Amino acid sequence: MKTLATLTAAAALLAFASPAFAADAAADCPVYQVEGTGPDVLLVPGLASSPAAYDGLVAALKDRYRFHRVAVAGFAGKPAVAGDPIDAAEADIVRYVGCAHLDAPALVGHSLGGFIGQEIARDHRGLLSRLVIVDALPFYSLIFNPGATPQNVAPQAAAMAAGLRAMDDAAFAASQARTAIMLSAAPEGQKRIIGWSIASDRGAMADAVHKLMTTDLRGDLPKLALPVTVLYATNAFVPPERAKALFEGAYAGLPDVRFIPVADSRHFIMFDQPEAFARAVDASLGDGQGDGQGGRLSDER
Repeated sequence: MKTLATLTAAAALLAFASPAFAADAAADCPVYQVEGTGPDVLLVPGLASSPAAYDGLVAALKDRYRFHRVAVAGFAGKPAVAGDPIDAAEADIVRYVGCAHLDAPALVGHSLGGFIGQEIARDHRGLLSRLVIVDALPFYSLIFNPGATPQNVAPQAAAMAAGLRAMDDAAFAASQARTAIMLSAAPEGQKRIIGWSIASDRGAMADAVHKLMTTDLRGDLPKLALPVTVLYATNAFVPPERAKALFEGAYAGLPDVRFIPVADSRHFIMFDQPEAFARAVDASLGDGQGDGQGGRLSDER
């Protein structure tokens, strides 16, 4: 259950009012909610999650950055598309950067969003200026098996994907309620996670879980030629020393990386420690200002 909880970070109905949307005259240009003034930053949510997960971050930093909130097809009420949702999201983001005329924006990606950010940085060198990965690994199966390979986890990934597809609505809702408790300590955060998950396309969730569990990006990390910051949560269940070994070990191949642990948080850092999360993201998007080791950032409240 812990594995399912980690990998099925729930998703949300797109129920937020938008002051502005970015769109190009081209009919096939994605339309994302845009807010703020300053350098451009793409915000990519996690598995089955809504871009509303970043509400607090946008409110805190919209006077410093222009945020573009990515909505991933199949998640949180956005209709699914044919094919792999992760590949579709990557293609949409790349197309958006071009048709919205963005000049090397930064990308902040939570969970699956961090995985997408790594794929974009690998496949489209120079498209992004920097990458902030939030509680995400280059190979998700390391969470439950440090010796995992895409081959030896394939049966488990297939079973998990099949289970997601096969559950009836009541069983799925109950499982997501249990999962949400593991993903956030904040009751309101849990409520949003459950609602987003129920509003997501089950097939898109299953496809994404399968890909996350069977895709190992560690060998591609040296290709990420941009500054990367990895934020990760620590708590009573995942103590700092264990989280440090997991994340720093997984990202050992990155040529330009710093790590910022955020204490007393579960997977949705933005819900559990919103102020620390905003400070850490702000420091990561800046010119290397602040504590590169993340100690002061994570300890402040």
